[in-house]
Amino acid sequence: MRETSTVKVSMRAENYPASTAKMVNYDCEMELVGPRMHCSGFLDFILDSGEFYMKPPERMREQRGVTEPWVKLPAGKLGQSGTDFSQLSKFGDIERMLPEGSTINEKRKTEFDGRKAVRYDVTVDMNVTLEKGEQRHRQRAQRMLDRGVEELEYVFWVDERGLPMRITSEIPDMAGIPSDARMVITYSDWGEPVDITVPPAEKVDEQYTQDPV
Repeated sequence: MRETSTVKVSMRAENYPASTAKMVNYDCEMELVGPRMHCSGFLDFILDSGEFYMKPPERMREQRGVTEPWVKLPAGKLGQSGTDFSQLSKFGDIERMLPEGSTINEKRKTEFDGRKAVRYDVTVDMNVTLEKGEQRHRQRAQRMLDRGVEELEYVFWVDERGLPMRITSEIPDMAGIPSDARMVITYSDWGEPVDITVPPAEKVDEQYTQDPV
């Protein structure tokens, strides 16, 4: 169990405009039982025991009158972005990871980073996802359809234990996004120690405890 109880995850927006990439590039450490996680990027945040701690950039803190580095709010108040991050901790059979509307176009044995792997090429139909998918998937599907995107293409690499190694998603033709842009999520260090430490109370601004920043 221990070898699959922790993982490190990096999310990178490749070939995006720099201003966009900095908003979505994150490095996370996770304990999958809980789950607990610590992610660093444009915002730093920690999820632990249903509590969500967020460290906004200094300029944002100044604009909103936040007096300490961190704020705290219940996980239920995170909105879609918090839901997206929390889903990173849900792994298992590859077909169960995919939303409704997914079609596995090809499955083949290969290597990834010098290790044996299975590659899955997947197409997701946004119309089917919107009609039949879970709420979090329906919201994303609606956003894509609003932009005229009816299908998304993904590639999954999975190791011999069935654990994800990398997921890439091709970005369809959208205004302001280059045609070669893609999102890349890489999983590493399964079972290795992670550092997830809740900030001390004196570093948390209680004024914003119940409200998102």
